[in-house]
Amino acid sequence: MVLLLEELKVYNEQAPNDLANYPKTKIKISSFLKRNDRYYFINRFNNVIIEDYTDSKAGKSITKNILEVIVEFIKDSYSSLVLRNQIPENQLENYEAYLSTNNKSLNQELKDGVYLSFKSFFEQTPSSQHTLEKNKKGEVKKIVNNQDLKISISEVFCYVDNGKAYRITPVGFLEMKKDENGFYILSSRTQLFAQKAGTGAMIGGIAGGMVGVLVGAAIDSESNKGVAKGFGFKTPTITKVYIDPLTGAFIFTE
Repeated sequence: MVLLLEELKVYNEQAPNDLANYPKTKIKISSFLKRNDRYYFINRFNNVIIEDYTDSKAGKSITKNILEVIVEFIKDSYSSLVLRNQIPENQLENYEAYLSTNNKSLNQELKDGVYLSFKSFFEQTPSSQHTLEKNKKGEVKKIVNNQDLKISISEVFCYVDNGKAYRITPVGFLEMKKDENGFYILSSRTQLFAQKAGTGAMIGGIAGGMVGVLVGAAIDSESNKGVAKGFGFKTPTITKVYIDPLTGAFIFTE
């Protein structure tokens, strides 16, 4: 397994909607399986962590968070499924652009329907077993299966209606808008993070499979269905939260 530390930056910043000038840590780290000079993407952590402390305690908290992220990321990578697409060694530094060419959700018109996983959204293959039910105003009220039974929204990654995608979050479905950096929703850490920091859980973690044994599906179907957990202070600041084009995880950039 090869780890690629792409960015590690500690700084102070008061984002446009932040309540204070917070210490922050930007971490971007990726993992790959190497076989015969070919690389296969496993997973990545790509987020900004905010510290609640602004005094001498901030340094200790930053160090603790960096350590926890890296340790949990390595552990998570050893139990993750591997992207089947090969990356030549000379393309490793450009792996995101290289792999994103296969992301149909970014490169074609979205197909209407229900997507039970990020993998299905990535490949633009909506479920043939599920449909949207709307009220007289045309608003989506529930999702049903082919037995006309309502399913839990926790079983859904997103749905697309009239060409617009809506991502499941703890506060309901939010529209996924798109800019030059990809899909994003407008939300906050308070809304998206289910538990407090220090739980040892990863953002966008992928479960199942054995590295070196299984080179399997692009994204595990169980990934990202539930509420993401994260590190650091959960601020109510509303920002653009991007959807990782390779994992479906939430990415905070400020």
